[in-house]
Amino acid sequence: MPYTDINNLELKPNEWLATVGFYREDLEILEERLAEVAAKNTHEEVLKEVEHFQNQFDIQKANMADYTSRIKDYVHLCAEDVKAHAGKVNVSLKKDQEQLGQELVSFEKIVKSLRADFNRFLAKWM
Repeated sequence: MPYTDINNLELKPNEWLATVGFYREDLEILEERLAEVAAKNTHEEVLKEVEHFQNQFDIQKANMADYTSRIKDYVHLCAEDVKAHAGKVNVSLKKDQEQLGQELVSFEKIVKSLRADFNRFLAKWM
């Protein structure tokens, strides 16, 4: 198996974890706003949209938990590889890092789109 120096990976797990944490806090705020709308409006149309957004928020929170776990697993794998190979890591970890990074970019786009949709909903019902 080919190995590379750990410095060639440009590790970003702290940045990734901070990003996930930011969106976790953002969703908590959006959920508070959703509860406000639900408390003020009992129209069936509103309640359907409230349920839709709550489901979407729950899905994204599950995704965040998954990403957090995967990031921590990735860090652990890198640390174990560094220990086992005197500062070197398997080059496949670089590919894993790139894939995880791309997935997080996609996740950010999804959450930003969800936030925009939710803000339109708020503008209509608040």
